[in-house]
Amino acid sequence: MSTLPAIAAALLLSSACQAATLAINNLSGGTQGFAASLSGPSASFGFFGTFEDRQVAFSFVSGPDNVHLTQLRFSINVGDVAIDPIQATLSTGASVAGGINPVMIGSVGPLAPTPVGQLLTLAPAVPIMLSANTNYWVHFTVPTGSAIYTINNGNAPVIEPGWTLGNTWYYAPDFGGSWTEVSSGPQARVELTVEAVPEPSSALLGLVAAGMVLRRRRQ
Repeated sequence: MSTLPAIAAALLLSSACQAATLAINNLSGGTQGFAASLSGPSASFGFFGTFEDRQVAFSFVSGPDNVHLTQLRFSINVGDVAIDPIQATLSTGASVAGGINPVMIGSVGPLAPTPVGQLLTLAPAVPIMLSANTNYWVHFTVPTGSAIYTINNGNAPVIEPGWTLGNTWYYAPDFGGSWTEVSSGPQARVELTVEAVPEPSSALLGLVAAGMVLRRRRQ
């Protein structure tokens, strides 16, 4: 067995041991609901006039260990025939909507305007590191187009020990131009999937084992 396959096998074995965890799961909804409007820069709402550039954000606090964010799912309602992509950005910071060290999670939109209620999934091209015990914000925008959505909320979150899910905030430029917190109970209907960060010691042990196998074969 050559050195390269042995090392690769050890690293694959180490990676396979990292199990995915639903750190936060609030997709079931529960008994309370609330929908925060999200729209593009050219959105309008019939004779009600402009409805543009509405944004939504929510916060969460990560658990006691460093992890990788591998998937974000969220519940929306589609309010218009336009289906422009929704962009999600992750950042840290104490105030809404974070903005410190922003990282793009990705962009996704519904394939069609129906059904009205849909679940969308974002998987970062590269897993995003979440530091332990840190306050994060997920910021939703519709950067281009006229699409109108709502980010749905619920009050039955299932949360891993050490994690917390904060309230939803929304921004409406034609209603004072300030962020407003949804403090009545329901929180964003989202699901965060994370994976443990491989410990360096595990990878090193695998490499040592591979080296021992190679040495025995040469003797």
